[in-house]
Amino acid sequence: MLWRLSQEELAMLYFPLADDVKTEVKQLSKEMELPSAELKESQEICFIPSNDHAAYIEEYMGKKIPSGNFVDKEGRVLGKHKGVVRYTIGQRKGLGISLGKHAFVTKIDPEAGTVTLGDECDLFLREFDIDDLVFQKREYGAGESERMYVKIRYAAQPVLCTVKFNENGAHVILDEPARAVTPGQSAVFYDEQGVVLGGFIL
Repeated sequence: MLWRLSQEELAMLYFPLADDVKTEVKQLSKEMELPSAELKESQEICFIPSNDHAAYIEEYMGKKIPSGNFVDKEGRVLGKHKGVVRYTIGQRKGLGISLGKHAFVTKIDPEAGTVTLGDECDLFLREFDIDDLVFQKREYGAGESERMYVKIRYAAQPVLCTVKFNENGAHVILDEPARAVTPGQSAVFYDEQGVVLGGFIL
């Protein structure tokens, strides 16, 4: 989550609990009678206590998110959905449509208002593009390439890949297919010593 910070910004950070164990911190907070000691841990967006992020977005925008079509990978209409903000790549449950088999969200097109459904195998990609790069160790120019490890979500295992840099960002080729590569999310790249760079998935 810190990949977008510069070395100058990172140098000013201080994490007072970095070396502490969570259970010990919670016990200490109880002993100190802090109000947060008995609160449940947040598993969702902390500033949306209802966990209804779609309603939050509609309230923020001041308008209802329009519905649209579920489509298959050939573009055939399968049914109606309740608005693209209610879905995420890889989602299977809560789609509100029955196709007689498990279906997964494989693509979301906000401009067209479509949500593409497919089989689980359709979720796996070997290549993707990134932009808005932030370099931590050195900058790479267009035409350069490098072998690194990449994580496309915080809990994912690092995957070895080839990063080919261009004028607008980079093209990433994975050694092993990754599931649910999601546009807008972070891809963070590592070598044996730590973070090399990061960018947003296109």
